[in-house]
Amino acid sequence: MQQELTPQEQLDALADSVARKLGTHCRTDHLPCSGGDLRRLIVDDNGRGLRLWMPDPRRPERLAICALLPEGSGRAAPTISITARSAVHVAREIKRRLYPLHDAAMAEVAERAAQARREESDRRTVADAVAAMLPHARTTEDDGQFTAITWGDISHLVLNALVGPSGDWVRLELGCRPETAIAVLGAYSRDVEDPDAG
Repeated sequence: MQQELTPQEQLDALADSVARKLGTHCRTDHLPCSGGDLRRLIVDDNGRGLRLWMPDPRRPERLAICALLPEGSGRAAPTISITARSAVHVAREIKRRLYPLHDAAMAEVAERAAQARREESDRRTVADAVAAMLPHARTTEDDGQFTAITWGDISHLVLNALVGPSGDWVRLELGCRPETAIAVLGAYSRDVEDPDAG
């Protein structure tokens, strides 16, 4: 008598069939279970990872499928729910519903990455300009969003500067003796009042 397949074996067999319907070079792989649900990975012809899982083993016909995004993308992976009528039906719904969602999500991730690169470049430009005014200043990146600049001299003056994510603001913190602070603030106020002086 043929032994009945376990829910995981049913999912594995379905995933293998779906992979064959999606493309000639698709493959499947094991995924560890999480929270009691059953999982299987499909990697399609374009290298796109699709995670199939069975939220409730008592209802093996109900599946959830998500198209994985790059790690650290900061966006939830697009997911669809589907009734597993057949491998052909599942593959068709992946192409019809999930792939467009994944393409849109990947475009959003790419735009966010491009924006982050632009902000980092702008921040670096401002930070370099500030550091150039302070001989031997130390520059460090803070959480990948801010640039911190520290500078000190023999007159016990310490200046800390923090450059914002896109370089659109700089916060300064001055540590020094009172007479030095008064002199620095006086020079600054004179410069603001008469920028053409000197």
